[in-house]
Amino acid sequence: MLELLPAGKFLLDLIEKFAILIKNRILKERKLADPIRTQAQRVIDAFEAHDIPRQQIPYLLPNDQDIDMKFFSSADLLTEKINPRLIQFTAEILDLRREWLDGVDEHRHKSIHIYKRIDWATHWLKERRTVFNACSTLHIFIVQADDTLPHETGPILLVHEEALEPLHQLNISRYHLLSDIWDLEHPPCAETALALLALCETLGIPSMTHEVTIAQLESAANGSIFLSDAIKQAKHRFALNAEWVPLRYHANNLSNETHKTTWNNAVQLLKNAGIELPKYPK
Repeated sequence: MLELLPAGKFLLDLIEKFAILIKNRILKERKLADPIRTQAQRVIDAFEAHDIPRQQIPYLLPNDQDIDMKFFSSADLLTEKINPRLIQFTAEILDLRREWLDGVDEHRHKSIHIYKRIDWATHWLKERRTVFNACSTLHIFIVQADDTLPHETGPILLVHEEALEPLHQLNISRYHLLSDIWDLEHPPCAETALALLALCETLGIPSMTHEVTIAQLESAANGSIFLSDAIKQAKHRFALNAEWVPLRYHANNLSNETHKTTWNNAVQLLKNAGIELPKYPK
């Protein structure tokens, strides 16, 4: 009988460890399900995704948010200090959707859809520059492994980035979706994308092309990842505008007839928006 005691103790220890494991798992699930903790975690995640380390967040806070640095070391601690003003401040400074920060929606970024709306895109881009004194960049996400022309098929996603003037020696960039996933085989999509690229050229806004997988493209479009993370995950290269926008804006400098038609229609979109491209000799 005495020989069974070690085995019995081992079994009891195993049951006790298993019970502790289950208890910890339940507590963790409850913690993750806590909506206030979700808000705290999303505030920290948002700043870090925009290259603001959590220990530097307090430098950006307004005077009515005097939250000690230690509370940003974890979502558990920040839960004690989270409040509507902090949520609203985070939404405004990073230009994110407050619904996502509140944990009631999964789409992080604001959508400024410009499909067939070059006139609105012109007004919006100029206003951002005037109001926020920001430097913009147009990001073009494609799936193809080689350079994509406007007349070719394939999904595309357009993203706007604006870099604000440094605040407390910290650089902040904000991101907006300018489209959902467009198919370049659909002429209005190709024409709008081409018109936007030409518009950005006239406004002095640089563009970058990023190669991504279709899964990464979908994640960026549906808001399940930050657009800043989508850019970091992609292969970077400067957009080869000569392959998108014809040399000196003349359609005759394009070799493909479909591309010429797309370009001429894009020029008409620009004219309808009151944008006249610079005139150069052919």
